[in-house]
This record gives sequence, structure tokens and C-alpha cells, in this order.
Amino acid sequence: MSGVQSIRLRRPTTDTPEEKPKPKAFQQNTLLHEQVRKTHRIWTPSFSLAVRVLLLIRVAGAMYSNMDDFYNFWEPLHLFAEGYGFKTWELSPTFALRSWAYIITHYLPVWLGRILGGGDKRVMFFGVRILLAMTSGLAEAAFYRAVVDNISVKVGRYLFFMLAFSAGMWNSSTAFLPSSFAMYANMLAYSFAMKPSSLSDNRRTLASTILFATGAIVGWPFALALSLPFVFEELFVFSGDNVSPEEKLSWLSKRWSRMAFSVFAAALIFVVIGIDSLAYGKLEIVPWNLIRYNIFGGEGRGPNLYGTAPWTFYFNNLVLNFNILVPLALLSLPALAISYNFDRRRLGYAAPSSNNSSPFTILALRLAPFYFWLLILTVQPHKEERFMFPSYPLLCFNAAMTVYLVRGWLEVAFIKVTKSPYQASRTSIFRNFTFSIIVGTIVISLARVVALYKYYHAPMSVVFNFQMHELPRLLNDTGLLPVYPAELPEDERPVIDLTPIQEFNLTLCYGKEWHRFPGHFLVPNGVHVEFVKSEFDGLLPGHFSLPPNDQVAPSKWWSRSQTRYAQAGFNDLNLEEPSHYVPIEHCDYLVDLDFPKNPVSSKLEPRYAQDRATWERVSCIDFLDTRHSMLLTRILWFPVALFILSSAHSSYSYTWGFPYGSQKVRGVNLGGWLVLEPWITPSLFDKTGDSRIIDEWTFGQYQDKVKAAAALKTHWDTWITETDFRDIAAAGLNHVRLPIGYWAFDVAPGEPWIQGQLPYLTKAVTWAQKYNLKVIVDLHGVPGSQNGFDNSGQKMDTPTWHTKQSNIDRSNAVIKRIASMFKDMTGAVPAIAALNEPAGFYGADILKVTRQFWYDSYGSIRWPYGSSRTSNTVVIISDAFQPGSYWKGFMSYPGWEGVILDTHIYQVFDNNLVRWSEEQHIQGICNRVPDLQSSDLWTIVGEWSPARTDCAKYLNGRGMGSRYDGTFPGSSRVGSCTGMSGKASTFSASYKTFLRKFWEAQTITYEKGGQGWIQWTWKAEEADEWSYQAGLKNGWIPQNPTNRQYPNICN
Repeated sequence: MSGVQSIRLRRPTTDTPEEKPKPKAFQQNTLLHEQVRKTHRIWTPSFSLAVRVLLLIRVAGAMYSNMDDFYNFWEPLHLFAEGYGFKTWELSPTFALRSWAYIITHYLPVWLGRILGGGDKRVMFFGVRILLAMTSGLAEAAFYRAVVDNISVKVGRYLFFMLAFSAGMWNSSTAFLPSSFAMYANMLAYSFAMKPSSLSDNRRTLASTILFATGAIVGWPFALALSLPFVFEELFVFSGDNVSPEEKLSWLSKRWSRMAFSVFAAALIFVVIGIDSLAYGKLEIVPWNLIRYNIFGGEGRGPNLYGTAPWTFYFNNLVLNFNILVPLALLSLPALAISYNFDRRRLGYAAPSSNNSSPFTILALRLAPFYFWLLILTVQPHKEERFMFPSYPLLCFNAAMTVYLVRGWLEVAFIKVTKSPYQASRTSIFRNFTFSIIVGTIVISLARVVALYKYYHAPMSVVFNFQMHELPRLLNDTGLLPVYPAELPEDERPVIDLTPIQEFNLTLCYGKEWHRFPGHFLVPNGVHVEFVKSEFDGLLPGHFSLPPNDQVAPSKWWSRSQTRYAQAGFNDLNLEEPSHYVPIEHCDYLVDLDFPKNPVSSKLEPRYAQDRATWERVSCIDFLDTRHSMLLTRILWFPVALFILSSAHSSYSYTWGFPYGSQKVRGVNLGGWLVLEPWITPSLFDKTGDSRIIDEWTFGQYQDKVKAAAALKTHWDTWITETDFRDIAAAGLNHVRLPIGYWAFDVAPGEPWIQGQLPYLTKAVTWAQKYNLKVIVDLHGVPGSQNGFDNSGQKMDTPTWHTKQSNIDRSNAVIKRIASMFKDMTGAVPAIAALNEPAGFYGADILKVTRQFWYDSYGSIRWPYGSSRTSNTVVIISDAFQPGSYWKGFMSYPGWEGVILDTHIYQVFDNNLVRWSEEQHIQGICNRVPDLQSSDLWTIVGEWSPARTDCAKYLNGRGMGSRYDGTFPGSSRVGSCTGMSGKASTFSASYKTFLRKFWEAQTITYEKGGQGWIQWTWKAEEADEWSYQAGLKNGWIPQNPTNRQYPNICN
């Protein structure tokens, strides 16, 4: 047919079918074998990427970490670079415990820093640290890749994150310490030694041996102990070899010969002995000197001389630096044993035989070094954090192994339950488990790293400010800085040349802070650094001195003859050398640590920062006061919004407005001024002619507002004036407590309050500043009244403040406003009293609200800037008519700081107390000391009076009588009020004598049991027994509150 095409299919010419390509076998050349095969590739950074990531992190650590031994290594390096520095006894030729070979290996970045930085020693300093960061980063990357290639990809991945982000590696990786050098060398050694030992791989043995030896000989000889499992494997374990019984002796001979050759090759590292001998001017084997001193030091010598620690020291310290990785690392060997019994296929498919080594044995040898090192160090009495550095990477490796093995158990259990390896390969359970551990340890580690910087970096920051701010200021003030055209941009101006500073011959001194001196590299040339005597009575470093020409032979091979000079005064018994101190008068600048909230001082360690007559504060930086900070928040940093004020800081400038705790409060209340009280100014109420006016609320409610406002303004203008502040200061007092009501800040619709008090509050603070008085602003009344008393502004049968959330919210808003007003005026307003006398006697409901209000007020007063920083304002809380023991443990140190408990003591508002004799009144006060000491807060008596009766007119309320004469409802007569209240001219001599005795008994008791007192009140119109002013005038209060006629009245 036309137009039709045919297709013909040819049969195969052979009967053999074509073979399909087979999938590649699943290759696992590592010691650990995956049991759940993933459909995707496991992400693991390449060596190049790992180096870049690690270098980024380590260089950041170089710039911001604190850890270093500045005297033993930085100072001799500074000598080598600049010709001067501090010298420790270990660097004396008499003892020769520090290797100059190790020190001068770090000179290259100093030399480069001098060229690139124009002689700025800070560039040299950070150049050395960056070199250390690069070395550590390369070593860590090599170690990590060795684990990936020889142990497990997943273990390597976990290890990478643990190394990169742990706080321990952050500290150790850039520390100029032999133990850090040993850590680098051990990581490189184990990057070869992770591979199983085999006669076919001589490179592994030689490289590992040389690196272990380098870490021990150049760095720290004791670190050689970490190589013992490697040596054991080399000499006795088949490991990567398959050896028949007939070949065993031959195999053993070859292994031992190879090890001997490697040790002989490593002995070439002892060339450092030549360098050290050149530096010390005689043959010195520094590694042996270290071993001899630490182990065979003899009586009264050795490391124990510098302190011992309990066996738990390293466990606690490791948890600080590695958090949850520590228990994981300690569980690695038990975890391996469990996997060997219940997940054996993970350790290989071949059955173990007598001709080869089990993967279990090889892995156990990889995990053993950390255990071995921890055991060795734990049994030593003298312990230091840096001693653990060489094992830090191994701790991370052990922890990574545990995470992997536990994940393996989960996989086995999942497959056993589901009977589906496929589901196991698809589930995210295992990934989430390991992710949570890795992320958890990273978050905790970052919190530790930030805490180290924010809490403990001040010693380095202070010298930075000294060089970058104070010295340029000094040059500028003396005309030694060049003047640049105003139009020249800042970034185009030359770097400030500090060379002229040498003309001043300045001396920077350290006292008790000598151990935190960050080294001469951070102090410009031309500034001498010296020590002044403190309570420390051991041997301080001295200066390297040039030897007399006839004592030390010069050498053309060694430029610093100071290293050969055995100066007098250096000893290995930690005996003090007086020549290492200078008199304080020689110091132009002094670095010191002050604890303003918990002051500590002695004859040799005075509070220099507080001695403003001698010292001017130049740079003040916060430093954590570990003694009074909660454990968790002194080791980890928390965002303020999440964990408000849980740590106590100290610094040269961080100080309360008044030294509470070290100086007694002696003050007086300005009652009746900005909060009316009928008994203090009865004429103000009597002039109204209205008996319904019984408090400030009704003062505005029941009379013409214009008339009421005019009366109040006249009262505010005249009741307390600047003259009163002058007289208060002249009377030897240091505080005034100033009551104010919420209505001065907030008046709601329908409330009859009259405002206008705030300008007088501002005046009061100004007057207080003028006469060096401290003002406690006291919130005396809140919406709904906290106690129902007329002194709260509104008298009522039952207080309602605590029953409405709107009342509480308004009160909190007022506290925030007061705190904001005075947040930068702690010199004048050092404390705010959050609320006067909440009526805790009404029961649990009001006490519950009150306790929460104290918490809220604390946040408002101590954090008026928001979450950015704290104020130094102290928070005063009322005892709410509860005994001091009720408040024990409430808002106390170390979780809270700057809290004072305010208690009020009167013996007149009770039918039984007004019946007491004069002797009973006095003895009743003298017996109050235990109660004043029963809480663990600073306690002051914020209100009290020498009055023994309630006879003062209107004291119990306008129109109310007194208990003493039986005119108060429910009372019975004790006696006549005539001569017991009113003007002092009506008082008998014996009554005035009692007032003096009672006043002294109270002030003595309140200073003995608490932090001091504030008497109620400064003045009163018709009640002189309550008036401090009248007491001064009439003799029952001394002009100096410390002058006592009856000092033993309470004995």
C-alpha cells in the first residue's frame, strides 16, 4: 500500500540480558556505623569552611575575652619588646620555671604590630591574641575533621558546634598560657591519632608523638599525660592491624621500634633548652624544673603554697564553662559500654577476634584521655582553671560521643517499636533530640560569655579609658596636643601621639587589685606602674632590673640581660618583699575596686574612691560584686527584662546616694506639710469652722475650693522653709523624710483633692542639696487609703486600696513618676519609700497585695530607665505592722539589692501601752533590738516619738479624745493630759528628763538593732513632745544626736 510505513523490531542477537548498573554500596569507613540511613546528605563543614567559621569566633574572643596570666607571660614578652616589665619569681634565674622559648615564639605579631600600628602597644597586644586565635582555629578544624573522617560524621558535626561556641574554648583558645599551647598541640596530635594505629601508617605515629612532645616541652610538661592512651595503643593494641598469633612478636617489635624512633625524633624539640639556657645565662631544663618544683619542691614549697581547693573544684569549674556537656562527657564511657551490649552493630558488623581489636576498645582509648586527665588533676590539692585547658577539646569530643550514642539508642528503640527502619529514616525525633542539646548548650555558653564580658571586663576597660580618654585630656589641658583646623574631619586627623606624656613622669598604682593588672602592653610607654601596700602579704611581682656590668656577662645572642639577673627579693616561699611597693604619695593615678553597697575597708585598704579630698574619680566602670550576687546571675547573663536585678555590681562610681549599711541614718520627718494631719496643724482645720473637715480629702470636699486652695498655699509657703532645712542640718541630722500623697500627681474625676504640692517637693530637694541633707520621698497616701488613717489623706472605717485593681494601678503609676523624677538625683534623693503603713493587721488579703506592690515598686524605682540600666535609688518598704521576722527572706540579698525595711514604733496608740510607767516605756524600747534584727534587710525606724501619751490634740483624729485621759471611745482614764502635751513651757523638769531618757533609749536601740532612725516629726503647733525642733530648743534633744547623757540606759 502506498503511503504506509512499516517498523521492524530486531531481536537481541544474544540470549544474555543486559545487566543494569548496581547502586553503590553504602560505604562507612569510620569506627561508628549508621543504622538509620538518611535520604539526604548529612551537613558537615569542610575543613576550609570550619577554619573560616572558627577564625571568626576566635578573633572575636581575642578582642573581648578576659582570661590570661599577664605577669608570667605578657610581661616578659613586653620586656623583650620594650625593655621593661614586671618579673615574677618564676622568671628569676634562681628558679627558671618559665620557658623563654615559649615566650619569644609570640614575638612575631608584636614586631608586625609595631610596624603596622605605628608603635601603639595595643595593636601589638591584640596582634598576639589574633595569632593565638588563628592557631586555635586551625587546630580545632583539624581535630574536628579527624573525628568526621575516622569516628563519625555526626559526632564530628556535634563536636564542631561544641568547640565553636563553648565558653571554655572561648576563654582558653586565645589565652597566652602554656596550657593553651598544650591544648593546640594536643588537638593537632589527636587529629592524627584519631585514626586507628597501623604498621602501614608511620606518619600517624611520628606526627602525633612530635606534637604531643611539642605541647609538653615548649608548653606544659604535665600535658604529656594526655598522650598515655595513645602510647598504650601504639605499644600494645592491634588497633588497625590484623595480626595472627605467629606474627605477634614481630608485630610487637616493629611497633616498639617505631615508637622509639618517633620519641627520638621528638627529642629534637629539646632545642628549646638551648634558648632557655641562653635566656637564663646557664643550662636550664625548664620542663624538668617545673616537674621538680611541683612534685619534689620540699617542705614549705610547691604549688600548695598558693592555695588548695576541694575535689569538686574542677567539676564546678567545668560546668561553668561547658554546662550540660560536662555530664555528657562523663557518661561517654558508660554510654559506649551500653551501646556495645545493646547497639553493637553501630560499632561494626564484623565479629571481633583475637587477631584484631574491637572498635569498642579503640573508641574507649579515644575517650580515656579526658577521664585520665580529670582524675590526675582532681587528686592534686592545688587547682587552677587553666590546668584543665589541654583537655577541653577532649571533653567536647566525649560529650559529642554521648549525644551520638544516646541518639543511637533512640533509633534502636524506635525501630523496635515501629518495626520500620523506613519510618526511622523519615522521622524528625532524633534530629530534634540532638538539636535541642546543641542549641541548649550554645545558649547557656553564650550567656556565660556575655556575663564574663559585662561583669568582669572592667580591669581592661579602665586602662583603655586611661589611654584613650584621660591621657589625651591631660595633654590637651596642658597644651601638648596639636590644634587642628575646625573644618578638618575627625577621621582625617592623625592618631594622637602620647609620647609627650613622658614629660609628666606619671605613676599608675594598683593596691588590692594588683592581680587584675592587664599588663604593660595596655599602658602607654612613659607611665610607670607600681604597687601600693594592701592586705595581701605575699610576694608581688617586681620590675626587671638591669644587672651591674660585673655580675652578668653580655651575650651577642641574647639582647635582654635582665633575664639573666638574679635580683634580690625573689623567693619561692611567697614571702613578701617590701621593696616591691611604693608609698601612696608617689601615685598620680590609682586603680581600685570599691563596694559602695557592701563597703569593705581596712587600714591598708581604705575606700580610696570615697576619699574625694585626695582622689578625683576619672573612670568608673561596673564590676560584679560576687559576694552579694545570686549564684546563677553572677555566672550567666540574663536580659534585664527577663531577670530583673539579680546581681550586685560594684565599681568606682557605682554608689548609693547614701552609704546605707555603713553609716547610720539620723533624720526627721516633715510631717503635716504636703500631707495634712489635723493634730500637727490643728489651726488649719479649726479655721474652717466645719467639724466635718477631718482630713485632706474633706478639706477640699466641704469648703470653697478657692478658699481651700489659698489656705493650702499659705500653709505650704510657711510651714516648712529653707530655714528649717538649715536648722535640721545644723542639728547633725543627715536625712529628712518627706510625705506626699498620690493626689499631688493624679486626681481622678470626682475627687476633691487640691493640687500644687510638686513645686514644694522640688524646692525641698533643692534646699536639701544646699545643706547636704538626704531626702526620702515617702508616698503617704494612695487611692482608697491603705490604712484608713487621716494621715493617708482620707479617713475611713476600712481601707479599700487593696480591693480595687484600679487603685493599685494608679499607685504604681505614681511610684513610676516619682522614680522618674529623681532617677538622676540619688545624691539628694537616695531612697523612695513606696508606701507608708499599709494596714497589714487587716489580714492576708491586704498583705498579699502589699507584697506584690513592693515587687512592682522595686521594678519601678530600681529600673526607671526601662531595661537599659538600673538607678542607684534605694527602695524602702513598710513592715505593714508585721514583726521583722515576717519579712525574713523577702527581697533580701543576694537576689535583691538596695532594699530597706521601714518599721514604726509608737507606745501611745494602745490602751495597755499608755498605762506603762516611764521605766516600762524605756525598757520596752530597749527590748526591741531582737525584733529589729529579725529580718535580713537593712532596717530603719522611720517613725517614732519620745511622747509617752496620746494627749496631743486631734492625735487620734479631729474631734476624738485621748486614751490617757479616758476621752477616747473604749478607753479608761490613766491620768490628766495637763502637762503631758502642748507647749514645753507647761512641762515639768522631771517630764523633760524623761523625754531625754526616752529619746536616748530609742536612738541607741534603733542604731544598735537597725540602720538608724527618723523621728516624727520636725514641728507641731500644739504638741512639743512630738517636735524635734522643740526638743532641741528645750533640751531633751541634744544639738549633736550622738551626745548622750544616758549612754548605758539600756544596759
